[in-house]
Amino acid sequence: MDAETPQRDPYSDLPDDLPEWLWTAQTKWTASRAFFAFRDGFSMLNLQYRLSKAAPKLHLRPYFDPSYRGRQRPKLLNLILGRQAVSSTDFQSPHLDESNASYEYSALAPNHIRLLHIEPALADVPISCTLVDYPLDALPEFQALSYTWGEASCAHSIFINLQSFRLRRNAFAALTDLRSANEPVVVWCDAICINQEDDVERSAQIQLMRRIYTAASRVPIWIIPASEDTGTALALIARLCGLSKMIIVNQPLTPELLSACELPESDSTQWQALSKFLWSAWFTRVWIIQEVSLAREAVIVCGADSCPWTDLVGAVAYIADRSLTTAVDIDPSQVLRLETVIADARKKPSVVELARFARHSNASDARDKLYALLGLASDGDSIVPDYTTPVRKCYTYFAFRAMQDMQTLDILNAIDHWGYYAASQSSLYGLPSWVPNWSAVGLSERLPGNVSSDERRLPLRRVDDDTIEVHGRVIDTVSKAADTFVEWVPHVGNSVPGSTAVDWLTESLYRKRWRQWQAIGWGVSSYPSGQDPKEAYVRTIVADIFKGIRLDKVEVCRLYETWVRFWKAVGAERGRHFGTYIVNSSMTEVEDALRFMAAHREAAYGRRFVTTKGGYFGLCPFQTRRGDCIVGFAGGSTPYVIRKSGSWGGIQKWTVLGECYVHDLPYTFLVADPKPLMAFVLC
Repeated sequence: MDAETPQRDPYSDLPDDLPEWLWTAQTKWTASRAFFAFRDGFSMLNLQYRLSKAAPKLHLRPYFDPSYRGRQRPKLLNLILGRQAVSSTDFQSPHLDESNASYEYSALAPNHIRLLHIEPALADVPISCTLVDYPLDALPEFQALSYTWGEASCAHSIFINLQSFRLRRNAFAALTDLRSANEPVVVWCDAICINQEDDVERSAQIQLMRRIYTAASRVPIWIIPASEDTGTALALIARLCGLSKMIIVNQPLTPELLSACELPESDSTQWQALSKFLWSAWFTRVWIIQEVSLAREAVIVCGADSCPWTDLVGAVAYIADRSLTTAVDIDPSQVLRLETVIADARKKPSVVELARFARHSNASDARDKLYALLGLASDGDSIVPDYTTPVRKCYTYFAFRAMQDMQTLDILNAIDHWGYYAASQSSLYGLPSWVPNWSAVGLSERLPGNVSSDERRLPLRRVDDDTIEVHGRVIDTVSKAADTFVEWVPHVGNSVPGSTAVDWLTESLYRKRWRQWQAIGWGVSSYPSGQDPKEAYVRTIVADIFKGIRLDKVEVCRLYETWVRFWKAVGAERGRHFGTYIVNSSMTEVEDALRFMAAHREAAYGRRFVTTKGGYFGLCPFQTRRGDCIVGFAGGSTPYVIRKSGSWGGIQKWTVLGECYVHDLPYTFLVADPKPLMAFVLC
């Protein structure tokens, strides 16, 4: 009888872990008061912020800026365009006789717009157009172009009304692709149809954008110049979209399963072409949210090739649902995020909600992070665009106006200082702490609201340009603030490779942080609400997503243990062993682990687990340290973390760090106490 072949350990290729006794000792130190005193004292020097200026050189931006991939690797990705990313000198317009005078705009009447009539011609003939004024209630059939401006130099020329007009490369290439050889084409293009040198006209025309894109028969989306790579990318999009419409078990795809779905191998250049396409600059532009949301028909145009916008949405949803990010290093996060924002925008939310949804989008003018969304917001008419107002004044005015109009302090929930670590110094604008900086990208998602107030009118007073007075009461004080959850997570969009030093750092965080949090949470003997501390800890790190779902302590802790097994395997080496985990786990276990991971990331990413002097657990902004106050404000939907910031005329001033979650805190704490609310001066 043959000897039985010993079975191989399926996880034998995982990196060696430290002995458990060493983790126990290290966790005990990092959960101690001495460690927190040392770390918090060091953080008062604010070295992290100062060192962040060197973040691009240290390759730290993937952890502070989700759009890093599209901006930080221009040479590796050939300016995100592959072979089609030619310079302005390589993409030449046909020869023009520019002896004629340059085109000069005439003033527009109220509720009038200009439309560009492109005359038919072959590709080698200079572009000749006429620019015609129309009242909004008498528009001909036209297309409203969606594109990104690109490089600032105006290296190309067209003729408008027989006069020369200088254009940027992207606008010129888009008009070239849209021009027909047989018939005139009528287009609205913002770079031409709005006098960009006239701030008053720009402000007035922005208020008409909703009506323009709603009236257009079609919105052609011009992303990048046509090339062999774009043709490959669009063909792969069509294949993925087709697969998304099939009834298939929603199982993650490993590299070995790609061929069964008739998809390219994991190292195929087809995936690289699609990656370059998905990380084109167009997807990061804030204006496209309005343009696509309002379109009757949105179509991606690349030369002679085209693709319905809905096909792209189906393709990236398939990539996300089948976990292709890890298998082929394809990152659809920008399209997924954009489509989520578009879906939310169609529900007519407030400007504040839209601005938070669209925070990851970019704009060459920081004021456009608000102005570009007005046409989609339910309260968009309450704000009049004004390009003569400085960014600082624009953001501050908007924040205070939002508090007044909405009679809530919900705008404080949009404060997220993570973006400051990736933003340039010139984009910080010296804003007060209670004013969100919409130009800076945040990392944390919004926390669920759990505060109730009986105030019928928001007690709010503007003290001066930078200071406001609100009312509330101190709930508790931070006792311990653990390390920040900022390590790599297996999530769509996190496939960006970092430097060796950063990989080592995040690997260390992955191994240490969850153990530290668990040691602090499980190290207490009781919880104020009477809940078991272990159950309270698990519910805290997901902001109690299970609230309202009948899950007992055993089931909640089982989900957590399932996630820990998943995290030990998948979190190592930036998801390299994800396939090994899937093969050696049941589908139920994989689904439970992924569900818990998604909830944990959404609630806790970019935040710290804290304990309070009152014994509560919570999730707080990453800047939180021992001694910070957790407060409830009348008109606020969550508790907030604030810190003393000197005094003003004998009155204590406070800095707002951001929203927080406190587990099992009675939501009526503001109205249960008969004492009057105290005044807080926020600066």
